[in-house]
Amino acid sequence: MTEPKKRGVTGILFAVLGIALLVSLALAFLPIRGSHKFFIAQIEPWETTAYSVELLNGPPSDDGTNTERSKVRLLINGTPVGPAHTNHATIRDHGQGAYSHWGGNVFFSLPSGLSSVEQITSLEADWPLIPGQQYFKLAALVLAGFLALLALVYASRKMKIVPPLLIGVAGLASLALAVIPLEGHFSIPAKDVVPGEGAAFSANFSFSGGNVPFGFPSSDTLQSPTQSPLRLWINGVESGPPHAAHASIAEKGGGRFSHWGTGLVFSLPKAAGTDVRSVEVSWRMIDQPMIPGLIGILLIIVALVAGGRVWAPLKPVSSAIMGALTAFGGRRRA
Repeated sequence: MTEPKKRGVTGILFAVLGIALLVSLALAFLPIRGSHKFFIAQIEPWETTAYSVELLNGPPSDDGTNTERSKVRLLINGTPVGPAHTNHATIRDHGQGAYSHWGGNVFFSLPSGLSSVEQITSLEADWPLIPGQQYFKLAALVLAGFLALLALVYASRKMKIVPPLLIGVAGLASLALAVIPLEGHFSIPAKDVVPGEGAAFSANFSFSGGNVPFGFPSSDTLQSPTQSPLRLWINGVESGPPHAAHASIAEKGGGRFSHWGTGLVFSLPKAAGTDVRSVEVSWRMIDQPMIPGLIGILLIIVALVAGGRVWAPLKPVSSAIMGALTAFGGRRRA
């Protein structure tokens, strides 16, 4: 291939990757959500203590084959309620804002602070129109790194040490992600905390524009009652134990809490005092550090082996690694 043709192919490759990066960024971060505002007159009594409204043009609902399919978020008087995907008997018997999007209806109960349906001034459902935005964030990160790598290699194609060097840097970065405990944080305003039964309080996560923070964990569910790794601080004091039964939180208090649905049910730890002044949660943004750790080790080995072929000072290290791998492979075959 002639030099002009090579430059043309390279230009097209960069253009395609650049467009893919821009599309991925848009799909990852634009708060594109569908919504439906219900008329108050649409609310129908259901099972004596709960209510229902029709949602005929929403996203796929929960059903008998997948009880957590629906992505609908329900807002009562502008505040998200929950938990979602709640068993209908629980909605009827326990209330507290629990709801379920099932079939063409949303079945819901009144949240804490509301005692009758007449206190509802607005009822709205919304849902993400772009499913799996976290995957587009990952795609954007990969594409940006690949573009940077191509640009550096293209600009320095005569410098043979550059590719191994970049692979080594990527390996070190991957190891750093495994070792450094990167944490996300989110604060709930004290005014949004609602007193519940006994020692319990509740609060919902009201994310701006519906954008969930990166890495925010899934809540506990009936199927996975201890899956949430969320940590909770009340008035600067760490609370616990987590994953507590809601009845236990109300009866025993002592800092017990539960990350359930779209919010928290919690009690005050003894050192936090008797009122709620601040509520903050944190989570580890990379909950499987072993994966980037193994990737980092592999990339560093590749970088050392490749670097030893183009840079003399690394040749002994490269030879030692290849010798060890050859010996290991020989023992495996034996």
